[in-house]
Amino acid sequence: VELDDETRGLINYARSILLQRCMSKAGFDFPILDGYEPTVRGNTRRYGIADLDTARVHGFGTSDPSTRAAQRMQRLNDYYAELSDQAGIRLMGADDGRSAYTPDSCTGQAEDQLNTQSLDDLADRLRQQLADARTRFLADERLQAANDEWSQCMLEQGYEYPDPIAAATDPTWKEGRVAGAVLETEITAAVRDIECKSAVSYIETVASIEAGHQRRALEDESASLIEVRGALDAARQSALQVIAEYEADR
Repeated sequence: VELDDETRGLINYARSILLQRCMSKAGFDFPILDGYEPTVRGNTRRYGIADLDTARVHGFGTSDPSTRAAQRMQRLNDYYAELSDQAGIRLMGADDGRSAYTPDSCTGQAEDQLNTQSLDDLADRLRQQLADARTRFLADERLQAANDEWSQCMLEQGYEYPDPIAAATDPTWKEGRVAGAVLETEITAAVRDIECKSAVSYIETVASIEAGHQRRALEDESASLIEVRGALDAARQSALQVIAEYEADR
C-alpha cells in the first residue's frame, strides 16, 4: 500500500516544516523541503517505461538529476550525514539519534500531528495480501503470454529481451550514464520498447491482470480499506493545514 506521489510530497513537505520548527526550538536546524513535486517512484514504472517524451531524451533513465526533487533529497542526505549526536537525539529521541523515533522526539511529534502512524499501521495490515497478489501475478501464464507478445515485437525490431524489465536493466546502458550522457542506442531501444508496448497493448493487459489478483486478495479487507482511506484523508488534511500556516507566515 503506497501513497500517491502528490500526497507523499505534501506529507514530506509538511513533515519538514514541523521538524524545522521543533528542532529550532532546541537550537538546531532542519532543512525545509520546500515544494512538493513528486520524484519517480516504483509504481510509476511498474511495467517498465511508458512515457515516450522521456524515453526520447533519457532512454530508460529518468529526468535530469538536477531537478528540484533530487536537489531536496540531496540536501536531506547531506543534513543526516553531518547530524551531531545531540541533534540526532532531539530529532529521533533514540540513543544514537538514527534509530526508530520516540513519541517525545521532534519526529514523533511531527508524525503524531500528521496522523501518519495510524496510516502506516493500517497499511501494514494490507501489504502482505498485496505482496501475495504480486507473487501470483508474476506467476500468471497470462503475464508470460503478454511478455512473449511484447518480446516478439521487439525481436522484429532487432532486440532480444524476454520482458520490458530486462530491456530497461540491460547493463549496456550503464556505459553511457557513467560517461555523463545517454547512449543513442539506449534512446532508440527505449522508444522501440514503448512502441511495442503500444502495439500489443502491453501495459493495459498486464495492469488488468495484476488488478484482478489485487481485488481477489483484498476482497475480505473492505473494512481495512475504508480505514486506510480515512487515515489517508486525515494525514493529507493535516499536511495541507501545516503547509498553509507556514506559507502564510513567509
